[in-house]
Amino acid sequence: MDSLVTCLKTQYQYCGNHPRDFEEAILFLKGAVLLCPDGSPTRPYVLKRLGNNLMVWFTQRGGKDYLMGAISYYRKALEAVPPADPRSERAEIMSGLGACLQALYRENGLIQHLDEAMKWLRTAKLCPPPTDHHTRIYILNNLALGLESRHHLYNRSEDNNEAIRCLREALSLNPDHLRMADVSHNLAFYLQSRYLQLGDLQDLKEAIRLLRRIVDIHPPGHPTRSQYLVSLSGCLRTWHTLYGGFEETDEAIQHLRDVLSVSPPTAPQRPSALNTLGNCLASRFTEQHSEQDLNDSIQCHREALSLLPPGSPMRTTTLGNLGIGLCARYLMAKITRDLDEATECLLKALSICPLEDSTRPMILMNLGNCFQSHYDLRGTLQSLQDAIHYHRETLSLPSARDMTQLYALRYLSRCLIALYNQNKFAT
Repeated sequence: MDSLVTCLKTQYQYCGNHPRDFEEAILFLKGAVLLCPDGSPTRPYVLKRLGNNLMVWFTQRGGKDYLMGAISYYRKALEAVPPADPRSERAEIMSGLGACLQALYRENGLIQHLDEAMKWLRTAKLCPPPTDHHTRIYILNNLALGLESRHHLYNRSEDNNEAIRCLREALSLNPDHLRMADVSHNLAFYLQSRYLQLGDLQDLKEAIRLLRRIVDIHPPGHPTRSQYLVSLSGCLRTWHTLYGGFEETDEAIQHLRDVLSVSPPTAPQRPSALNTLGNCLASRFTEQHSEQDLNDSIQCHREALSLLPPGSPMRTTTLGNLGIGLCARYLMAKITRDLDEATECLLKALSICPLEDSTRPMILMNLGNCFQSHYDLRGTLQSLQDAIHYHRETLSLPSARDMTQLYALRYLSRCLIALYNQNKFAT
């Protein structure tokens, strides 16, 4: 039965991506669990495989029930495995459970799930090294995923640096391993994240090189090609912001539209793809001033927001992107409802944005711009004072990058001049 499950999973991955193959594999594993009573030496292994397959299904197709099922089976596997485990199953089970809990945190934003995930992930890494490289790579990769979630939450560079070290160690064990693509993909993502924080161009170049290589070895139709294209598009957009030019942005937009055309509505990567596409279209609007690009960008962010459950950490970024797009459209078309909705979106984004989050300065600065536009439109002194408050708060954040601070200073000076003129006129 184990061999049959492996064949069905392989057929799903490489022979057309038919859901029935994976569903049949899960069904066989559930039957195998019934054939392994408590105390059976094979029970932990079967439970682990079932949890792993449900997690893979959730990653590619969505559906929270599959994720919760994976967590349940991993917990049962951990209870079933003996403390003195001769096959090193225990470390792999703890790592798999940690990865599932980390995914649950990304769904609902509850920090206790991330804390428990990190407990299991670190404990798994401290276990005696397994004899096969496959398990060690799996453990290191899962720990890196948890560290990056914590980095996004607390904005601590040491978490990102440790994640990159884990992934480099994993790649050094066997660069040609079947899991190389996932490990390389995660390493590229974290290198891009470190570039955005520290500005080392070599990190961004390495990320793009890794992602292009991964995309090249995954043909169209492969179930994981979409997520690699989304990440490559994000890096290309970052490169575009540095050096300009239309080629990188146009390539990223085409990749993302291809991804969205084949991904089901419940696919977990769909909100991320929509967000990235919206950002790419906004970048092209900034250069080419196509009203259609701006409208499409706003629509992408609206759809992404509609797919994100309450509590998802991605809601902060998505609300911020939507607010920025609406504000840009107000400045172009002077439609008042766009300005009002932009302000509402940015205020909601700020209310759920952690103090250490790297997106907070950008949200604050654009919120200041919205209130300044309210003042220009209606002449309300409170709006001008709110604009000054948000620009000052932007400048007070250590996480604000140099360019953000430069823009915030310029906007603040404009507001202060307006306040001076207002007081002078009143006097």
